[in-house]
Amino acid sequence: NGGVAGHAIGEIARGAYENGYEDYASDVMIRMLDLIKKAGNRLWFAYTGSIPAPPPPPEYKTIDLSQVVNMDLWDKGGPGAFKWMNATRPGNDMRGLPTGDQVFNNIKFKVIDPETNGRKSVIGISYEKGFPEKAEVPVNDVAKCVYLLHSSSDNIPSAFAGAITFVYADGTKKSLNIVKFKDVTNWWFSSLKNERAGVAWSGPNPVSTKVGVCWAAIDNPEPAKKIEKLIFHAPIEGGIYAVIGITLADREHYVKPKIESFG
Repeated sequence: NGGVAGHAIGEIARGAYENGYEDYASDVMIRMLDLIKKAGNRLWFAYTGSIPAPPPPPEYKTIDLSQVVNMDLWDKGGPGAFKWMNATRPGNDMRGLPTGDQVFNNIKFKVIDPETNGRKSVIGISYEKGFPEKAEVPVNDVAKCVYLLHSSSDNIPSAFAGAITFVYADGTKKSLNIVKFKDVTNWWFSSLKNERAGVAWSGPNPVSTKVGVCWAAIDNPEPAKKIEKLIFHAPIEGGIYAVIGITLADREHYVKPKIESFG
């Protein structure tokens, strides 16, 4: 098809130079160098021949969590409201996170201001004493993707930060694990970046130079079905899983095809 495999480009160029096809030899080498630079300075065996244009941005719809939240973003708390991650150290909280309508990683989220909702901004679930082990969030809508603004405490020994169950209007259910260092990470010195999750916001608090929360894309396992509710489950092994925002999207999460190809 006129293509040149990465592992053969040098030999083809050398043969072209030796036989008087200098323009062709230089052209393929220059184009291969451009591909190398685009692919993280690596020469791959094969490259994706055609990458379609990305789809239009999805339509986002934020979910109102004001009636199900039970945790503060601050170290204050109050009646029915836990302090952020059950903080025992003054100032060790998420007070710097902007509230109201926000856009993180081009995704719309709504973060509840604890001042306007009885110090309740976050869904906190845990097997620790006093916490609920799960939380149900009414949805009653369709969505191909659910975006989470969430976080995990530092003391979860398991690989799982929690789990999410899609409950559909027809009574069926689908459950997925929320995996640490893949979908979410701990909130102190948060570091996460992949095609479906990352750090949504980070900044200092009174006792740390960097705290943060993550975003994650969870594609609906049954996109044609209406979602009645989402149920979030705490990690059985311990720790706290926190959901700060939930947003529905009418498209599956778009991931641009990689430039390298494996056939």
